[in-house]
Amino acid sequence: MAEELKPCPFCGGEARLESDYTSERNETRWSIWHECDGPMGYSAGYGHGIAPWFETPWYPEKSKAIAAWNRRACQ
Repeated sequence: MAEELKPCPFCGGEARLESDYTSERNETRWSIWHECDGPMGYSAGYGHGIAPWFETPWYPEKSKAIAAWNRRACQ
């Protein structure tokens, strides 16, 4: 059974799983990210100070990215 992603600890929003295939290394890497909603109900974007952005590093295994997100090891 796959581990479930915990919601954002700040806004309760749903995190997103993202994959990236690198042909040079012939591998897929995984990251989890979430952008909190701004005060008007929209996402303001990274670096604006209104909508925080949280993201795990890229991992070679999906389960490791999920585990990092769930323990809040974000950048």
